[in-house]
Amino acid sequence: MAAHAQEQRVYRAGLMDLVYKIRALPQYVKGYSIVSEGAYLNGCCFRLQRTISAASWGEDISLTILPVDAYNCSVQIYSECSMPTQLVDMGRNKKNVAELFAYIG
Repeated sequence: MAAHAQEQRVYRAGLMDLVYKIRALPQYVKGYSIVSEGAYLNGCCFRLQRTISAASWGEDISLTILPVDAYNCSVQIYSECSMPTQLVDMGRNKKNVAELFAYIG
């Protein structure tokens, strides 16, 4: 199993506010690209990719947004190395998760 990191947080924001913010991510944060977007339960799921760096061969990121109630949404981010045999990521996956949560704000 490749190196990975995962975290979940609740934000006081509407579902569509968060979806629009994630769609704009590649414009504001260098190195990310959106691979796909789709509906998931009552929310939305994004697949993102991070480019190759000195620390890893790139990362695959899953970002899921689910409404908790009318005013809050749960955001779960899972980052994993693209290369399945890469067991050490030099903290890159954890950095991706923290960077995305900082962007969502």
